[in-house]
Amino acid sequence: MYSVERFSGVRAFVAVAECGSFNGAAELLGLTPSAISKAVSRLEGSLRVRLFQRTTRRLKLTADGDLFYRRSAQALAGLADAEAELAHGKDVPAGTLRVDLPILFGRTWITPVLLSLGRRYPELELDISFNLQGVDLFAEGIDLAVRIGALQDSSGLAARSLGQQHRVLCATPAYLDMHGRPASVADLANHECIAETRRGRPQPWPYVDEAGAAQLFAMKGRFRIGSAEVLADAARSSQGIAMLPRWFVASELRSGQLEPVLPQLFNTSLPINVLWARNRYLSPKIRVVIDELFRLYGTNPPWEAL
Repeated sequence: MYSVERFSGVRAFVAVAECGSFNGAAELLGLTPSAISKAVSRLEGSLRVRLFQRTTRRLKLTADGDLFYRRSAQALAGLADAEAELAHGKDVPAGTLRVDLPILFGRTWITPVLLSLGRRYPELELDISFNLQGVDLFAEGIDLAVRIGALQDSSGLAARSLGQQHRVLCATPAYLDMHGRPASVADLANHECIAETRRGRPQPWPYVDEAGAAQLFAMKGRFRIGSAEVLADAARSSQGIAMLPRWFVASELRSGQLEPVLPQLFNTSLPINVLWARNRYLSPKIRVVIDELFRLYGTNPPWEAL
């Protein structure tokens, strides 16, 4: 059982970690720097760990301190949300909602929904982050996330499918007129294949061979790009062949500005899921987003029709 004194120490500790100084935390909480310092020292004593590395010029979280900060900040945020829900009614979305999204898909399809809900519910605060790679929802204090691709570790998480993201291998007719149209996967070795990178690593292209078996093509090209938007720009400027979300280049495919390459083989899709912590109680701020996403997209996701 946490005592009032230890709870106060946790509040002081979180404030110091977020402000970067005892003075800043003291101003934030309306206390003296001495009181903040003593509260943190008592907390360290009760936990029997050092939470900060202190020097004359710098205050830095230790590894234990970083872990404790993440958990403590999440717990305090939960308390703040509970207070907001009680103050504004149990069924009214209120408090801070932390959402993590894939960059391109999230900005195009999810962010407009979130901003619309923000206008509808003035007590709802939005904290939206964008990541190519998924983050740990629990460690980062994320309430809701959208993920594209196979789920790696969903223990403790609830997931609901939001359809598929279809992908297409494509290039401009000008590039293909100059370099030839590949008739087989082996022909791609003679082409400029533009690789998408994640954490600096080129991602191979998945395809299904003539026998129906799933395969991967590891391209070796001059261009390695960590942004789908820039990847599309490179393909549009006739730099080579790229794999892109079909919805993102649908207009160019319809107009003929881009042409599918080996569409009978490279016609893959990735699952899209909405994730949140698996709790018996789903707060209104999370529930309203899930309900709105599936009201708008649940039956016929528009990106699948493009």
